[in-house]
Amino acid sequence: MQIQPRDFVARRQHSTQLQLCVPQVANGNLYCPATPRPLLQLGPLPPDATSEQAAGHDTQSAELARHKLGRITSDDGNGHHRVMCPAVLGKIRCPLRPASMTLDRDRPEILTPPEHPPACCAQQTITVPPQVAAKTRVAVGTALAGGPPHRSQRAGLPHWAPTSGA
Repeated sequence: MQIQPRDFVARRQHSTQLQLCVPQVANGNLYCPATPRPLLQLGPLPPDATSEQAAGHDTQSAELARHKLGRITSDDGNGHHRVMCPAVLGKIRCPLRPASMTLDRDRPEILTPPEHPPACCAQQTITVPPQVAAKTRVAVGTALAGGPPHRSQRAGLPHWAPTSGA
């Protein structure tokens, strides 16, 4: 079976058997597989939005952030990093993580967890290979990330100037 870029290969902590874990990928971020689809389809706020629309968008954005898998390591030499379930991190309530069900009810709750939980729901952490969401990853310090340019790559160019592959 060929693994697609959207798939994850996670190694069990006490086993060498590989398992697939397919969290949701949206806007270059990884989310719990049970994240509500309308949240994953949340787009940018239009410039002419009313204050009520902005407040609603902010509420939805905050809820979406709670479903995001938490990055717990930086990239290793091969570009892999580890992420953790948002329920383990205490951001959401999920019946697959009994300790999370003792959290306050102001957190989002997964009402219908996957019947056959993928590795990201069954393990503490999963390893994310560099191919996952590679097209939407934005390096810190690039014009797209809104940060200053990396001097060694873009010396003398304004921060908004296009680059040739950085």
